[in-house]
Parts: sequence; structure tokens; C-alpha cells
Amino acid sequence: MKFKNFIWDFDGTLFDTYEFLTKSMQLALRENGIEPDYEHLKNLIHLSVSDVISYYSMQYDVKRESISDSYKKFSHNFDFNLIKPFDNISKILKYISENDGQNFVYTHRGTSIDVMLDFYDLKKYFVEIVDSTYNFPRKPEPDGANYLIEKYNLKIDETIFIGDRELDILCGKNASLKTCLFNKEKITNECDYFIDSFCNFDKMFLIENENINNSSYIYS
Repeated sequence: MKFKNFIWDFDGTLFDTYEFLTKSMQLALRENGIEPDYEHLKNLIHLSVSDVISYYSMQYDVKRESISDSYKKFSHNFDFNLIKPFDNISKILKYISENDGQNFVYTHRGTSIDVMLDFYDLKKYFVEIVDSTYNFPRKPEPDGANYLIEKYNLKIDETIFIGDRELDILCGKNASLKTCLFNKEKITNECDYFIDSFCNFDKMFLIENENINNSSYIYS
């Protein structure tokens, strides 16, 4: 494999959760007397939930805590019709885990990540999941990534950070790691690699054999 250690972001990277997060926030805002523009809200949620709460709190003079409490209520009522791993993710994680590689997660999400990974039987493929309960400074500060590097003695040249936002890429860079942006658009030039789907992930990072021309080698 091109890399041995893979540090993954969660929302928008491993799992397609943004529609669920947007709908949960829409309900939370409505409970606080705010009717948001859905498309605007959807764009904001890609920045972070914290940014969304701050924005609407200031715009409508509503306490952050009130919006936050409402959001926690709705976002913990999981709708697995709207929460799914991206295509090929389960096979990628399995391949890495079974071929002397290591998967890690570094996310701002809390322990709800465990429920989602357990639902799809994916938690077994991760060595450690660093979530918000670790109380590291938020990305792009690299503390969570550095913690994993130091704890597991990860070699920098064998480790890559994968995320869907610029702050993920900057976090990886701040930890001196190679980075891969997963997004429909190349929103930053800071990344070392860019993909808009996981259909060629094996060819880029996992299968080092020039005789293999099938880009879906591990997905068959």
C-alpha cells in the first residue's frame, strides 16, 4: 500500500451525513422560532455545526445553548435512511485492516459515531476513534492527529489524513502528514491528493501493482 496508516474524518468523509445533519438543525432552529433557508443552512453545515449555531444565534438573538440543546435532541434521533457510509468505504476499510494497515478516526463528533459505526458493523476496522470527548482543540489544530502519531508511533511518510473540508486538510498539514481531500469540488489547493469519489481509491493508495488495470480491484 502507498500508505500504511489512514486517519479519517467522519462526517462527509466516511459517512454521508450532511442531509441528516441539515434536517436535524432545521428542526432545532424551528423549535427556537427560526425558519432557515434550507439551501443556505445546508451550505453552512458543511463548515461545522458550531458555526451554524453561532450564525443563527447572532442573527436572531437566540441563546446558543437553546439551539444547541434542541440540535442534540434531534441529531441523536438517528435516521439510517439518511446516514450511510459512502460507496466502497466498507470494502476500503476492510482491505486496509486485513493488509497490515491501520485505520483511525479524528472527528469533532461525540460518541454518537459509535452508534453509526456499530449499525454498519464498521467499528472493528478502526484502531482508535478520537472524538470530541478527548477535548482536543478543534481542527485545524493538529493535537488529535499528533496524539495518534505519538501513541502508535506512526511514521509520517506512511500516514495520510483524509477529510472533506479545508480544516481537515490544514489539520493534516499541521501534523506534517500527507493529505487527501474528498469533495465534489477542489475547495483548497493545500491537499496533496484530491478525489471526488472512492471508486479509484484502491488504485491511488492501496494496490501497488502496475499489472492491475482494474480500478475496482478490491470492490469486486
